[in-house]
Amino acid sequence: MTTFAHAPGPQVRTAELLSEITALLPEASIPTLLDFRDALVRMDAAVHRLVLARLITMITPAKQPDSVLTLEEAAAYLNRSRSWLYHRWQSLRLGYRDGGRVRFRQSDLDQYVKAQRRGF
Repeated sequence: MTTFAHAPGPQVRTAELLSEITALLPEASIPTLLDFRDALVRMDAAVHRLVLARLITMITPAKQPDSVLTLEEAAAYLNRSRSWLYHRWQSLRLGYRDGGRVRFRQSDLDQYVKAQRRGF
C-alpha cells in the first residue's frame, strides 16, 4: 500500500476522525445524532463507490482508440488489392464515407478477419 510522506495513512486519519467524533457525541442532541448518523451512512456509501470505482479503473485495461484506416491501408491489412476492397466495402459492411473518401475502422476489419477464419 502506498502512503505519502506528507500525509498520515488512512488508519491514522480514521482514528483521529473517530476521536473527534467521540468527543462530540456526549454533547449532541437526539436530532443532531440522527442527522449525524444519516450523514455517516451517505458518506459510507460514497466512500464505497469511490473505492470501487478506483479499483475498477486499476484492474480494467485502458481501451485503445479505434484506428481509422484509408482504403490503401485497409487493403494492405486484409492482404487484398485496393480495387477488390473498393468494389466490396459496402457489401461487406466494412467501411464508411468520410467526405468523398472511404475509411475503415480497425476493429471492423479485425472482426471481418476473425469471421473469415471461422468460415462465416
